[in-house]
This record gives sequence, C-alpha cells and structure tokens, in this order.
Amino acid sequence: MTIRLLTIALLMMGVAAYAADPVVSNISSAQRTDGSMLVDIYYDLADTDTCRVSINISDDDGQTWLYPGITLTGDAGDGVAPGVGKHAVWDFGRDHAGTWGDGFQVQVIASNTRLDWRAHSPNTYAAHHWGPSGWESSELPEQLARADVVTITARVYWDNGPMEALGIVDAIKAINPDCTVLGYVPVHGIPHFYGTEPEGSFGRQLYDATLSYWSYTTTGDTLSSWPAVVEVNILDPDCRAAMVSTYVDYYAQSVTKFDGIFWDYFPDAVWIPDFVGCEGEADMDEDGIPQQEDPDEMAAYDAAQEDFIALMRGAMGDTFPLVFNGVRAQRDSVFAALSDGINYEIFPTLRFPEPRTDAAMDVDLEYSLWHSTTWPRTQAGGPFILLEDIQRYNYVDHEGQITRLESGNIFRVIGLLIDNIYPVWEPAGSHAFGWPELPLSLGDPLGPTVINGDVYTRQYTYGDVWMEMKGGDWPDPFRYRITIDGEIVEELDRPYHHP
Repeated sequence: MTIRLLTIALLMMGVAAYAADPVVSNISSAQRTDGSMLVDIYYDLADTDTCRVSINISDDDGQTWLYPGITLTGDAGDGVAPGVGKHAVWDFGRDHAGTWGDGFQVQVIASNTRLDWRAHSPNTYAAHHWGPSGWESSELPEQLARADVVTITARVYWDNGPMEALGIVDAIKAINPDCTVLGYVPVHGIPHFYGTEPEGSFGRQLYDATLSYWSYTTTGDTLSSWPAVVEVNILDPDCRAAMVSTYVDYYAQSVTKFDGIFWDYFPDAVWIPDFVGCEGEADMDEDGIPQQEDPDEMAAYDAAQEDFIALMRGAMGDTFPLVFNGVRAQRDSVFAALSDGINYEIFPTLRFPEPRTDAAMDVDLEYSLWHSTTWPRTQAGGPFILLEDIQRYNYVDHEGQITRLESGNIFRVIGLLIDNIYPVWEPAGSHAFGWPELPLSLGDPLGPTVINGDVYTRQYTYGDVWMEMKGGDWPDPFRYRITIDGEIVEELDRPYHHP
C-alpha cells in the first residue's frame, strides 16, 4: 500500500542546435504519511519559456522506466512555467491501490518543445515526415526523436543545401541514439520537377541518370503512376544500376548518414490510377502486351525488384536496414524476407479485403499481420512493421458529441496484441495521425495473445488488453479495453469512449 523507497533520477530534454536545454535542479520527494498515499515531487525549473514536464517511474531501481504513473497533478504536463519550488503530486493510491514495494525511482523530463516523454505501450513507434515543410522548426528534431523509427525524404538532405546544414538527423540521434533514421527514396517513379533542380543536386542527378530509361504504355504514352511522375524502366539492369549508384554516391558524399533506406514502392505490377490521365496500359518491354497480361514481363518485373535489393545490399552491407513500402511485401513472404520491415500504407485498405481489419488480424489468413510480422530479416534491427493511415474519422459519442476516432488508438491495440508493430504518425504536417494523446504504459508482455473466437486478450506486467472483433469494418473494427491494475484506462465501445 505504500512506497518503501523513493529516489529521484533526472533527465532534461532539449536540442542544443536550436535552443538552450531546460535545467531541472533541487529535486526532492516524499510520500505522505497521512494515509493518502500521495507522493510529493519538488524541483526547480530554469528555462526561457514554459515546458512540458513528463514524469516516468521505475519500480526496479532505474533499470526500466515503465511503471504506470497516470494520475499526476500540479506542475506536471504541459504549460509548466520556469521557477523554483515546482510541485507535482502523484496519486499513487489511485493508480495502484493495494500495492507496495521498494526500488522506486522517479524520472523528471523537462521539454522546452512541449513533447510528452512519458513511457508508452507498445514501446515501438514510427514517424514519417516526407513533406517539404517544417524542417526549420526548432521542435522537429525532438518530435521525430520521440519515435523508434523515422523516415525522411533523402532528397531533402542529399542536395547538399541549406537543409543539410540544419543537421536534423544528427540532432535526432543526439536526443535518441537508438532511433533508426531511414532515407526515403523512389524505386521506379521519378518526379518531373527533379529535372528542374540545380546541377549537382541529388534530384537532378537521379533525373539525369534515368532520363534514357523512361517507360511507355501500349499506346506510346509516357508511363506514369502518379501525377507529374514518370515510371522508369527498371527491367533494364543499367537503369537499376544507375539508380542504386546514385543513392550510394550521395550517401557517401553527404554529411547526412541515414541508418538505412525506405523504398517507395514495390508493387505487384505498375498501377495507373484513373486521375493520372495516362493513356493505355503499362508496357515496359514495349511488346504491345499490357504488363498484367504478359507473364514474361511480370516475371521480369519481379526479378528486377529483387535485383534492386541485391545491388543495395552489395553496396551497403548486410546490416543496412531496408524497409519496403508497397503491396508486394505485404503478400509475398519470400520477397518480404529480403526486407527488414514492411510499411502498410493507409492500413488496412490495401492488400486486405478492404477495408477489413478482421482479415489483417485473422490468424488463419496466410498474409495476416500475425504471419507478415515474422517475414522480414532480423540482422539490421527488424522486423519493422509500420502501420499508417492518414485519414481522420469521427463518430457520435455517448454524450451526443462528434468525437474523433484516432487511428493511433486503434493501432496501439493491434501493437499490444501483435509484436513488432510500429504505429506511424506524422508529427509536423497537417496529418498528425497515429500517436495516442494519452500515453499508457503496461510494461512487458507476460505471454502471447490468447485468441478465443472473436476475442483477443493479452496480459502485461501492469495490466492487460482485451479486444473483440465486431465485423472488422474500418474505421470501427473492434471493441477494446485497456486496464492497468484492474482499472479501465482506455475503452472504445461505440458510442462510448473512455476517457
């Protein structure tokens, strides 16, 4: 019922390249002896602006910081002004009634970019930041460093311009050395605007290297799978070699050293959306037969993708992580085994009977997440199974109010049930999806997920997750509850949502 020993550890968070770090000092703490079981935490905070103060707790003398500390009031959370004698209160009795022990420590994290650094479950998250904006933000490195895997458009930094001088990859690594930062590069689609970029830039070099390898349709139109993007003929080994050589050269000459590559994208066949306006069907070998009706071209297309991977592996080594976007890796276990991770774009609307979450979580389906999470390699830190969905959904809650259904909350449940899942969020753009507003820490799993019909359950050190599939229709696929020490801390059962 009480904490026998409470000591304090200190961590301060900031990005030295942009702003001075906040300084926390004069820390003291004690549990009250009046039976309330409240824990008082005092500290001084020095900074030029308000901070977000996160408090993490250890119950094993600081070896891990996963113990749930949910009910924190006072000078904890966002908007904490600098000053002396800051006072936060942890309601230990409310969070963990009937619990006692020793070996407790408290970690105070002050962020002057207002990031929440509380422990979270699952303990793996990813971030995509592919757009051209937001790079100058002093908050971006810390936002991205909050993730375990980050993907950034390589062109932004390999052009040796002002963006590279910002050193954001180094700043991310300074905050979170364990973060895996991947450079986003194209597999077969080259944007036309690359040809207008300055001589010597990465975009221009890639455009010039592939200019003689453009592909065409059965009607002779330039083959395009996206507006203002040309498909290059990766069936030609010289095209593949030119692209990989460009990537390797810019990696070598740039001061920005990504940990690996995020390939976009590996499809089963060239897809031409209706809105592109491309006339005819894909015909990379120019024999007049549409690609998807040409077995020889389809086989050559598959082999070309595999050779791409072999070329990159040969140049960068076996421990250089490669993550694949695209539907082929989501269904082809042999191809996925060449990767270190799979990105599920707009999950679950691609490659599953769309949009069916029940298929994605059907243990009997050969390409469900239960199986695909085991396909990639492990030599380079994988498998990284990334779930993203940029769409936002609303529903009417129990009070008749329109409430947003966050994909991050749904993906959190999937990640708690299936290992190696990384919910994805994009922190700096208009789609800030995928990161739950309320971090919940359940500790380590105590065993595998138990499946009983439509009900999935899994026990954790400090709580459990319960999910019941209710048809699988996205965006309302299932009911769920997350509990910590027997108390419900997150629940969705439309129209009721807690908290």
